[in-house]
This record gives sequence, C-alpha cells and structure tokens, in this order.
Amino acid sequence: MIRYELASCSVVRPEVSVCIPAFRAEPFLRSSIESVLAQTYADWELVVVDNASPDRTGELARSYDDPRIVVHTNPATVPLADNWNRAVSLCRGRLVKLLPADDQIRPDCLELQVKMMDAHPGTALVACRRDLVDADGRVLAAGRGLRHLDGPRPSAEVIREILRSGINPLGEPGGWLFRREDFDRVGGFDPALAGAVDLDLATRLLLLGGFVGVRDPLAAFTVRGDSYTARTMRAQLAEHRRLLRRLADDRRWPVSRRLLWWALGASRVAAAKRGLLYRASDGRLPGGRAMLTVWSGRIQA
Repeated sequence: MIRYELASCSVVRPEVSVCIPAFRAEPFLRSSIESVLAQTYADWELVVVDNASPDRTGELARSYDDPRIVVHTNPATVPLADNWNRAVSLCRGRLVKLLPADDQIRPDCLELQVKMMDAHPGTALVACRRDLVDADGRVLAAGRGLRHLDGPRPSAEVIREILRSGINPLGEPGGWLFRREDFDRVGGFDPALAGAVDLDLATRLLLLGGFVGVRDPLAAFTVRGDSYTARTMRAQLAEHRRLLRRLADDRRWPVSRRLLWWALGASRVAAAKRGLLYRASDGRLPGGRAMLTVWSGRIQA
C-alpha cells in the first residue's frame, strides 16, 4: 500500500479501486458487490455511487458493514458518463476498475489483472474475456470477446482489430483495469456520448500505452432487454460509426480507407446481431429464448 498525507492525517491508499456507478440497481447490486468482496486480491476499496436512484439502491449499498466500501449518493440524477466520471474521481487507488452495477467479476479477477499490469509496465489497459449471462445469472455464452487480442499487444494492433470487428472487441469496463493517472490525463469519459462512452475511453487510453488481453473470462456481463445498453442501441451505432471515422482520420493510427469502409459495413451487421440478442433476452423475439445461446455464441457482444 502507498501512504500519503491528506490534511493532517495519514491515509492508507489502496492499490486498486473498484467503482460501481449505480442507478435503479436494487435487483442486481448485491451480486456485483459480493463479487468484489470475494476477491482473492485484498488491497482494494469499493466506491459505490448511487445516482439518486428512486429504489433501494443506496440503502442496499450501505447495508454492508465493511470499511473498504464507501457509498456516495448524488443529490440529483446525472447522465451516465457524468456519473461514471464521478465514481472514478472518488477513487484513491493507483489502478481502477469500473464495474457496472449489474455485472460481476470472478474471485481471481483483480489478482490476475494487477499481475498483468505490473508485469508489463508500459501497459495502459488490461482487459479480459467475459461470460454473457442473463438476468438470473445463467451463462448464455462463455469466454466472449478479445478475438485475436490475447496477451500483450501494441496499441495500433488493437485499434485495427476494433475496426476489423465493427463492434467493441474489448468488452465492457467491468472487464478492464486501467491506471488512474492515465484516466485523468485523457480527460475521463466523454459526457457528450451516450453509447460508445467506454470504447471511446479505451482508444484514448491506448494513446498512452499498450494493451494486455487476458484469455480467461474473469468478468460476467448481464444481457438485459431493459438495460441502458439495450435502450440506447441506435445512439450507440451512430456514435460507434463516428468513432471509427475518428480513428481512421487520426494519423497516429495506421488505418487505411479500405479498412474504414470495411469497419462501417461490419458495424451495421454487428449492431443488428446484437439487437437480436437483446430482444431475445427479454422474450420480445418469438422463440428467441431457445435460440439465445446459439446467437450469443456467434456475437462478439
């Protein structure tokens, strides 16, 4: 642990901060918190930011009697990116994991990801594969994401894979670990974005260092038809396509116009498949539940 002086008292700074930004998270928050409590790596703090939820989200978070858990409640509900930025701003750790309130991490997630980060000092982002699960925690597809991105990879290779895939091959922030100082240097999450906020941050972090992909599925992403992700899919596609163009126009990345046109086409196909996945997850697609595992196994969600 690192000790630093705050005001007139000595404060112990944890090595890792896990932050959970939460809104209307009462049905899922307990599973997320307990997945952090189960970690084999001990040097962490957990910061939960209740975004003025109308349900018992804040009350549930405060029910844990553990000094490593800190709970904040916003006076009013703010947009998603603003709440994510607030959650990270309240963290004190050298390394940060932002865990959506309906997702979980495996007990050895922090241990393995910290080890990877420390073994590769020039790394800006460590990401793992994740399982896709339904609202009841049942695994729909195991070990998804990071296709062609196992192990240490230069940032330029990761950017090319983002374009080749037409979607987000890095997964969600719950499967990531990044440096707090890097987050501050790139300006955090962009409040102007509604959907591509996570991948946009990843591409800016990759300007500061390399990438390490962990083959093991150390996180679980919940597929819910009523989730924020499902509600903003059209906005996500538009933002994702703008992001692809921005990456292609950035001379720091070796992206050809041919690859950009491929990426724009692939993004529409990937979005359509992902839409089917979310529609099937809540029964809006006839016969979808029976086919969900087959579909999700083919989608790099």
